[in-house]
Amino acid sequence: DLHRMWAHCDNTCGNATTLLGIGAGGHFVVERSYKSPANLPNYNLEGFAVAPASTATDGRREVLWADDGNRFGHSLWSGSIDVDLGLVAPSRPLTTSTPRIAGVPRVGHTLVATTTAWQPAPVRLSYQWLAGGKPIAGATARTFKLTSAQWTRRISVRVTGSKDGFTTASRTSAMTRTVQRGTITGPRPRVVGVPRVGHTLRVATGVWRADGDRVSFGYRWLSDGRAIRSATSPSLRLTRALRGHRISVKVVIRAAGHTSLTRGTAPTGRVR
Repeated sequence: DLHRMWAHCDNTCGNATTLLGIGAGGHFVVERSYKSPANLPNYNLEGFAVAPASTATDGRREVLWADDGNRFGHSLWSGSIDVDLGLVAPSRPLTTSTPRIAGVPRVGHTLVATTTAWQPAPVRLSYQWLAGGKPIAGATARTFKLTSAQWTRRISVRVTGSKDGFTTASRTSAMTRTVQRGTITGPRPRVVGVPRVGHTLRVATGVWRADGDRVSFGYRWLSDGRAIRSATSPSLRLTRALRGHRISVKVVIRAAGHTSLTRGTAPTGRVR
């Protein structure tokens, strides 16, 4: 019950008893020493046993000594002792393993911590993801989705196992490769409006995604493929100088931690 060993000495030592624990390096150490009870004769008491804690009554459990001389027609002497002796059972070590990370280290992708079985099962496991060896706030699930905040960083995960009666243990995985840029996705932009002098054209970009990171756009309007000076807003008012020309626009799509993209629209008909 106490994860310790009793050592009893017979009448040579006055029937003294010691309680041995496991110290550093795995060696026995004396944790308690007990003299023989005052009313127990100093006979050659060769046998000694302490009853399981499950048999205790009013916080005490039975202790038995065996007298190999069979004096008074019996061999056993009985007493009692506190259930836990004021001690706390020492923790035992868990059998652990080093976690691994599955998944592609790229912004927008999800990494998964994988572990082989920790023993003895069941073991409660908790997770902490790390970037460059430092904890990532809130990243405490078995899975972790990479954001632009982790771009260029190396990721690892620390797994901690706990179980009642066992020493809590932590193991940290190897680091991933440096987290790479993510991918921005979306439709081809288009020009909306009537290509007529005095009218305004605008760009319809559609919905672009960058794995939760904010997407921004840059614009460059073109006349027959040539840049129109200072035309860098999402809209363009058509002037007489543009009559007879075809208008298009190049859109640059950006997001932190992602590879920027440039997408061009189809040209309009000739401005009337």
